[in-house]
Amino acid sequence: MAFDMRSFRGDTNRRMARAGHCVALISLMTLGLAACAGAGDHAAKLEKPAEAGAPEEAPPSAHGCDALDLPPPKLGEGVQLQIDLQLAPGEERQVCKLVKLSEAVNMNWAEGVYTRGSHHGLTARTTYRGSLPTQNTRGEMVDASQIATCENITSDWQVLGVIADGHASGGTSRSSVSHKGALPDDVALKLGADEILLMNFHIVNVTDEPMRACYKQNLHSIPAAQVRQQAGMMFYFNSFITLPAHATSTATMACPVSEDVSLGSQVSHMHARGIGYRATLLDGDPLEGGREIDALYDGTAWDQPLAKFNTPPRTLRKGQWIKWSCAYQNSSDREVAQGQETSDEMCMFQGMYWPRSEAMDFCMAPDSSDWYSGARLLSDGHMNGQQFLECWTHSPQIVGGGGPASAADRYATQRCFTESCDKVSGRIHEFSVGTLYPAAVTCD
Repeated sequence: MAFDMRSFRGDTNRRMARAGHCVALISLMTLGLAACAGAGDHAAKLEKPAEAGAPEEAPPSAHGCDALDLPPPKLGEGVQLQIDLQLAPGEERQVCKLVKLSEAVNMNWAEGVYTRGSHHGLTARTTYRGSLPTQNTRGEMVDASQIATCENITSDWQVLGVIADGHASGGTSRSSVSHKGALPDDVALKLGADEILLMNFHIVNVTDEPMRACYKQNLHSIPAAQVRQQAGMMFYFNSFITLPAHATSTATMACPVSEDVSLGSQVSHMHARGIGYRATLLDGDPLEGGREIDALYDGTAWDQPLAKFNTPPRTLRKGQWIKWSCAYQNSSDREVAQGQETSDEMCMFQGMYWPRSEAMDFCMAPDSSDWYSGARLLSDGHMNGQQFLECWTHSPQIVGGGGPASAADRYATQRCFTESCDKVSGRIHEFSVGTLYPAAVTCD
């Protein structure tokens, strides 16, 4: 009997596969890639910032891109991209926009800035070349040149990975792993003049007045003759997080180092309930006794954590593993799960490295083309494979999405993974592709 997770994987495959939404993300571990926030119709349902532990100070009224001080790169030294939109009082939006590059860019570093009150601003590569597509991944006819509400960075378009991000106005650009200094002066992420990029912007207007919000992103280029190696970005996302009411919790995941690479910078990402973060380097597969050999990142900040820049660059060897953990404190009366909105939680590891490897970008297992096929979800629960299977079968089987409306269903589904032992949770990809049946896995 095969383990049928088609109801779980169907939406993922539609949105994440190379022919679908986000390159080759066929694995289960990718449902929430770079996702936050929902559409404006969730605004009335947003929780008060005090419950989520958000800063009490409200951001000042903004006036779009004119209010953000970020001069564009000099002619021939890069490009500037931007999104400018209006928000009603109390409105939360996540929007996407496709932008065609005006010239080739050998991106050695990037700097972005966005209106205070935003959760993130991201810029990603896509599979599109030459002209903007006329249909999204759901087959809907759209005007891709216009800003449109999206569930997340991978929900509407074929995305090849994040390449740059921004920071809040008045904050520090050192929160970005792609800032100047992360890469040597002869390493760059090469972007063709015909490439279509995707900008993704999530913003909450917590004021009582309408506001204009903006996300600007500079991509700084070096001459083509100067480039000796291409860079990549690790953008690792844990899709399974559960926080019981009035309790502490942790979420841990690991990805393999599939090639010898140099790590230039790394940073954490979590939401407002995050109280601690740690990323480490292991000498092998954590399910086979891999031990910690070095610390990569430690911190407690969830809002604008500072990136760590490695001088000299840190060498990662094939066969090692990157493990990251988020610790949470949930002081609310409700259960919280991983999801797309500010009322949900996240746990990510981001890093700039070289030379680029598709396997390293997307946490692939050896001899696999599936994104996150190498991922190990390292839960500390007690359910064995049979108990996991029973939990999954009787759950709502809803992992993706976000916000209060789906929170209970996502928690009931994700707990099947987070309350299993690591020998079970760490085999999710093998379950999903049918190479291992869950009931055969014990916790012994």
